[in-house]
Amino acid sequence: MLRTRTAGFLLLLTSALSMSVVSFLVKLVSRQGVPAGQTIFIRFVLGMLIIGALVIVKKHSLKSEHLRGLLLRGVYTSGAVIFLFYGVALGTMTNSFILLQTRPVWIVLLAYPVIGEKPRPRDFAGVALALAGVVLIIRPVPALFQPADLLGLAAGVCSAMALLAVRKLRRTEGSLTIMFYLMLVGLVASAPLMAGGSVPLAAPALWLMLGIALIATASQTILTFSYRAVDAPTGSIVGSTAVVFAAAIGFFILHEPMDIYTVCGMALVLIANTLVSFSRK
Repeated sequence: MLRTRTAGFLLLLTSALSMSVVSFLVKLVSRQGVPAGQTIFIRFVLGMLIIGALVIVKKHSLKSEHLRGLLLRGVYTSGAVIFLFYGVALGTMTNSFILLQTRPVWIVLLAYPVIGEKPRPRDFAGVALALAGVVLIIRPVPALFQPADLLGLAAGVCSAMALLAVRKLRRTEGSLTIMFYLMLVGLVASAPLMAGGSVPLAAPALWLMLGIALIATASQTILTFSYRAVDAPTGSIVGSTAVVFAAAIGFFILHEPMDIYTVCGMALVLIANTLVSFSRK
């Protein structure tokens, strides 16, 4: 059981770094010609097998008085996974991951209607900076705009909703229960994506898929567990530090382009997240 905020911070950082590695593996799989829909579906199939096995071994009861909340959290998180995976596959890992990390700003805007956490006036300075960063990254002009970037932004909104739902559910539900319903909803939501096509998986792709499922499931479990100790806005700023790690992977390993606009946009998003975090303390 988590007893200190420090432990929560460390777990959140581990989760965020793990998700940047997952995004890297997703990009590698896409470069081998595997459709994003197939990758997402297999991720949830393997995740369900892992969580289902833990439920059986631990004889964990899945009964809950908050089934609606669990299912909604599953919908939000599944949406974040779907949007992120498609964004990484169709666009760049760097932009998709940076835009995913706008979630602290969305948390500020959504926390009050969802869980009753009121924003403070200075929170909106962070919102303004984050939006400026988003504009620099997306560059919504015909010659520069990449539609895939909007998928990363949508992943950020869904992720914010999922984190707020986790914060609320952690008061009454165990991590294993939350994860089971996430995998269940994700499995159902991703099954239709297979209609977009699939390909036979060679050995390298199979290993990458296994890595995606194991790391993503572990990351989600750690994230869910850690929010017992850390509030949603503060937790998000800890996780957003993984942006620098993801950007380094994208530039040095995947050789994705990164210009001054992307760097400045990333800096503004990080500054915005910091402002939001400190204003909530």
